[in-house]
Amino acid sequence: MQRKNNITRTTGIFKGVEPLRLKLLGGIEDPRTTNLYVAPIVGWNYYNHAMLGLAFYNHTVPQRKFEYTLMPMYSFGTKALVGEGSVAYNILPKNVFRQITLRNYTSSYHYENGALGTDENLRFIKVAPEILFDFKKKPANSDIKQSIRLRYVHIFKEVMNYSFSDSGYVKGKRNYGVFDYTYTFENKRAIQPFGFEVHLQHNKDMAKVFTEFKYFLNYSERKRSGLEIRVFAGAFLYKSNSPTNDYRFRLSGQTGFRIICTTIYFLDVMRVAASSLTSLLKPMATLKCGRHWGKPTRGLHLST
Repeated sequence: MQRKNNITRTTGIFKGVEPLRLKLLGGIEDPRTTNLYVAPIVGWNYYNHAMLGLAFYNHTVPQRKFEYTLMPMYSFGTKALVGEGSVAYNILPKNVFRQITLRNYTSSYHYENGALGTDENLRFIKVAPEILFDFKKKPANSDIKQSIRLRYVHIFKEVMNYSFSDSGYVKGKRNYGVFDYTYTFENKRAIQPFGFEVHLQHNKDMAKVFTEFKYFLNYSERKRSGLEIRVFAGAFLYKSNSPTNDYRFRLSGQTGFRIICTTIYFLDVMRVAASSLTSLLKPMATLKCGRHWGKPTRGLHLST
């Protein structure tokens, strides 16, 4: 019996839609209402500083076919609206895949303050549509999980260009995109779990392939006690001398100029590390830097 289409009205535009119900945090799906969940959120990064906002979403238990998340925030550093959001449609096919997810992720933050000595704060907008294929487990209780992700990341960003007519720098725009194809393998066994990812990325300026392997070596009876070994390797298939975009592999942290393809609401490692080294009177800078390295970004995957 389908319990999600048992309501209809005689008037209105959406006659078959259940009454809207606003709820705090989350809950279990109720077929009699259309639930909209809301939760307060906070964020911080080097460029936007403290951010405060609300998250609106419809994620429930069990999983919905159509899911969305909207997280607008106010930046106290740049005094502007920033944030991100995503929409997804989940398909449960009867073939080799357990689930196919069509998703689009969009975000907008700032990645530079006071660019080139001006008062300008430079913003970026990231649009990343993707299709995720989750393979079925054989048997169903297997510890092995495999997936393929096909993604395109497009970046619209503000830049500073020199204007001879104005005898100075003026704000302009630049955009570019990268195709990213990823295969992920995970073996979540209790003893010595491991996994790896293989990426192929390309656009008109470059093509590169890289892989990341992780192995957790247990040295005690407790599951979470052990040593994680990570190995990374990558190579360019071709690369042009682009004067505007830098796609090199990097071992160090990423600054805002190069991190905008990843997750900008994390701390800027290079900026925070520099401030902590120049002054011993800023212990919080060292603390923040250490916390960020504890949850590393993948800036060298899609550097700009």
